[in-house]
Amino acid sequence: MPSPSERWYERPLAPALTIALICGVAVLLNPQSPFRGMDIVEESRWESAQIAYSLFAGHGFSSPFHGAQSGPTAWLPPIYPWITAALYRLFGVYSTSFAIAMRALNIAFVALNAVLIFRITKRCFGRRCAVLASWTWALLPYMLLFAPGFLTIPFDPSYQLLGWYFALSSFLMTLLFYLTLQAESSRSLPFWWLYGLVWGLAALTNPVLLAFAPAALWFQFRHASIGRRSASCTFVAFVVILSPWLIRNTLVFHRPTFIRDNFGAELRAGNCEWCEGQWFPAAYPALGHRELQNFVQLGERNFIDIETRKATYFIIHNPGRFLLLTSRRFVYFWAGPPLGSNRYPAFSGFRNSLYLLSSLLSFAGLWRAYQQRNRYAGLFAGVMLFYPLVYYLTFTTDEYRIPIEPLLLILGTYALFGHGAHRFKLTDGAPSRLTDGALGSRASVAH
Repeated sequence: MPSPSERWYERPLAPALTIALICGVAVLLNPQSPFRGMDIVEESRWESAQIAYSLFAGHGFSSPFHGAQSGPTAWLPPIYPWITAALYRLFGVYSTSFAIAMRALNIAFVALNAVLIFRITKRCFGRRCAVLASWTWALLPYMLLFAPGFLTIPFDPSYQLLGWYFALSSFLMTLLFYLTLQAESSRSLPFWWLYGLVWGLAALTNPVLLAFAPAALWFQFRHASIGRRSASCTFVAFVVILSPWLIRNTLVFHRPTFIRDNFGAELRAGNCEWCEGQWFPAAYPALGHRELQNFVQLGERNFIDIETRKATYFIIHNPGRFLLLTSRRFVYFWAGPPLGSNRYPAFSGFRNSLYLLSSLLSFAGLWRAYQQRNRYAGLFAGVMLFYPLVYYLTFTTDEYRIPIEPLLLILGTYALFGHGAHRFKLTDGAPSRLTDGALGSRASVAH
């Protein structure tokens, strides 16, 4: 329950509702902007849209590429194509109602992140930083334009609209982080069932989110005193959610297949003779006509096996080149890919500047947390260490960092405003100093 002394802007729902209001007005003023001048059904070549349309048309989870009926697929994880196909059923394919529903859903994910940002920051760095972080998420134009992926002209609307899961991935990543913090003090078995359920949904939405698992496990066994029953509940819930999809993939492809099977193709698209640190579109079936023909003729699994061998051969025989490409991808992940928007070069420079600034502030916040011996610093470090690894090896685009943007924002806020964060609290809008005796242990401060 909110404290009577809290001002309205100190409550976690206030920034969330602000996001919903701003974005909702933008959608209502221009509900059809993503479709303007485009026949997306015919022109879009992005995998998630094609899979969702196959589901809608009764062909099952299949045919990820435009113009090719290639049969069952595991090219993408299933959750977001399923959601998109359900919206097709409810509102029609690419109708105005569908556009509003799709955008409203993603806006809801971004708004819910504001609440989670507040809760996480309050636990880790204090209430003062929590208020500042959640309002920064709500009001900073970069977050409003970039995270929803639906309100800004400079992004290709067909790419952003048609079923990509970045806003949902961001919400699930932040929710996993929050639940991991909650697990420190939870002894309720239903909580641990929920924890496993969310891990399973996250894996079926974006398997890269599983990169957070090592840091989460380290934290649980170091700080949470997790018992056998709790661990068993989480593991069983995770397996129950994941198993039907893994069984389906094994039956369809006649061999064990993980949540998605296209790692080899992604590795090849980012590591070939023509690559300069970004992906090479002609090496990807969505844009390369010859690659698409090979995909259809060979079948998905055989095609990926061949692409994996090509990428492995290139890496083994060009280790220096691979190291150079990897170092460039590291820079692009943290500073933004060059010329992210060819239509709006000035906006690209502005966006890359924000990329770099937010990265520097995040690392500064992490360093400050370690200096303060904050017990949660390791969790943030785990996200920043493990999440980008797959993109260092394959390729990165300006959207791939969205799932961890809320956590980077929290660290950035702590870097800027964390001085004295453990010594001040907000009461009636004014900060008051706490004595060292009132602070207690670091664990109580973190709560």
